[in-house]
Amino acid sequence: MSAVLEFALGLKTSEFLSNLGISAEKVLSFEGVMEGLKFMAEGTWKAIEQGASLEALHKRTGESVADLFKLQNGFEAAGLDSGALGDSVMHLQRALGGINEMGERTPDIFRLMGLNIRSLRQENATQQFLDITAALGKLGPASAAAASAGIFGRGAYSNIIQLSNSTHEFAEGMAGPIKDARIWERDSAAF
Repeated sequence: MSAVLEFALGLKTSEFLSNLGISAEKVLSFEGVMEGLKFMAEGTWKAIEQGASLEALHKRTGESVADLFKLQNGFEAAGLDSGALGDSVMHLQRALGGINEMGERTPDIFRLMGLNIRSLRQENATQQFLDITAALGKLGPASAAAASAGIFGRGAYSNIIQLSNSTHEFAEGMAGPIKDARIWERDSAAF
């Protein structure tokens, strides 16, 4: 710190500070406070960005902000980038509509996994992902990859395979922040 002040001011730090009546400890203390404020501001900005992102994703998918927040945490707990969530939800919604990105009918894919498309449509997004990843985990690698690609598309299927191989972490990640999910649900529109 003193070398920086000496360079910037062209003075000896101790003489400069004593003339001002400030000790080096106070300067360091002030610097610590400023670092703390910077850390708080960065955290606040990150929360604002996350809230805005959740609200935008809610408007795009129609899923609740609370469910999306839980899914983000589940993705991260399974080692995935939560930024992949939006495309995954959109692909799933299209598949639950009966057609995938290739124009193929999806009820047969769900049936081969032991799932009923009508029942899945009645569930929220978190339960849909849990049911699908659990069913994929029961399939062999080739069948799981084909089913996942048939539902989630060529770009997102590998993420879903990773979720199906990390069902414990995925479920724990979604279960942990239930109280926080309610707060995000309540406040996301403000961001």
